[in-house]
Amino acid sequence: MLPCRMSVRGSLKTMAVVDVLAWIERRSLQGELHLERGTIQRKFALEAGRVRGTSSNIRTEYLGQLLINAGHITEETLRAAFGVRAEKGLPLGKVLTVAGLVTEAILQDTLRTKIGESVVDALSWEDGTFLFEPQSGAPRSAEVEVSVAISSLISAGAE
Repeated sequence: MLPCRMSVRGSLKTMAVVDVLAWIERRSLQGELHLERGTIQRKFALEAGRVRGTSSNIRTEYLGQLLINAGHITEETLRAAFGVRAEKGLPLGKVLTVAGLVTEAILQDTLRTKIGESVVDALSWEDGTFLFEPQSGAPRSAEVEVSVAISSLISAGAE
């Protein structure tokens, strides 16, 4: 199958999130999927049928907030980590693990949960837009290696 080299965009009224993800998975594409609905924006890093990471503009979905909510760190710890992050230019998860504030296993579990909840919520979107931007070459380095199969996320969203 030929690789996808062009961006693909459209309306979620025309092509549902589940269909976009299934298409990306079938083709084993690598790139970023951007979803937007009203003021909510989400971005998924995808590679070989897996979601490697996610980000959004929803405060409750920020990594630091998820770690606070789960009782792994405090708000004071997060503020201090942001200071180090700004000073050294490291990802937040890296700052927290290097400082011994969270283990890599906790960070991985939190990121997997973040991916799962973000994708499952996006699967319920009936309107909005999508943009898939393919990338070639090696994927960008992540805070820690985490990935979740698109097929398992689609199954979880169907439940």
